Amino acid sequence: MPLKVKDLYCTYNIGLPTEFEALHGISFEVERGEILSVVGRTGSGKSTLAQHLNALLLPQKGEVWVDDLRVTQDKAVLRSVRRSVGCVFQYPEQQIFADTLREEVAFGPRNWGVPAEELQARVEESLAAVGLDLSLLGANPLALSGGQKRRVAIASVIASRPSYIVLDEPSAGLDASGLDELTEILAARKKAGVGIVHITHDLDLALEISDKLLILDEGEAKFFGTAAEAAEQLCEQSFSGLELPPVLNLSYELRKLGRVDKLTNDPLVLASMLGGAR
Repeated sequence: MPLKVKDLYCTYNIGLPTEFEALHGISFEVERGEILSVVGRTGSGKSTLAQHLNALLLPQKGEVWVDDLRVTQDKAVLRSVRRSVGCVFQYPEQQIFADTLREEVAFGPRNWGVPAEELQARVEESLAAVGLDLSLLGANPLALSGGQKRRVAIASVIASRPSYIVLDEPSAGLDASGLDELTEILAARKKAGVGIVHITHDLDLALEISDKLLILDEGEAKFFGTAAEAAEQLCEQSFSGLELPPVLNLSYELRKLGRVDKLTNDPLVLASMLGGAR
């Protein structure tokens, strides 16, 4: 079974003057080996949704399923769900706490009962997966660069071998090189059969790496479907706070003129189509 959300609602500050509905009837699913990007402007409900996926927040109304487990208050269920769904926060400093990189990455699998004799292999495997050198094992992770700290946070989640990983704005603050590294890490996790939920405001990146997109606005799902279907919808109608990527917009205009026969957000693909149209 997939990671599935069905008719999920969430309201903050119930009964107070500041009461507001953060999620309104959200439904979607993501399979293992897929990347789902959740996109929307600030305040659309993305982070609130992310916190429901590994039971940091419990459903007030609606359901969250992780494989064959429905999220409830039962402690055994919560433990299983949190082991199956790893979460990487937007700011890595929020989840890094150990004095050394070795202890930071080993904490998760140790907490889940991985034998001591396996921990070193888990740590080294996870650091390799995110491109961090083993010479950093004794370093204080909080003393590393911003990009390195983000990779440490991802490695610490990978080490527990979850079935799904939720990443909240992992591309924030990254330069072009950092974005390339992040894309490679996510592609490798997908190839390994891990389901990825990628929370982002970066529509360009979402269209590039995703199998599916979920578009949120003011807590409501405005679209859920494949990346190709999302590209069509984005060109045909406007979504609040989302700007159409330039290459996708250009391919849309060229398609209307009959110069190309399909939409693309890849400049090399667009150039190839234009070259073939001559």
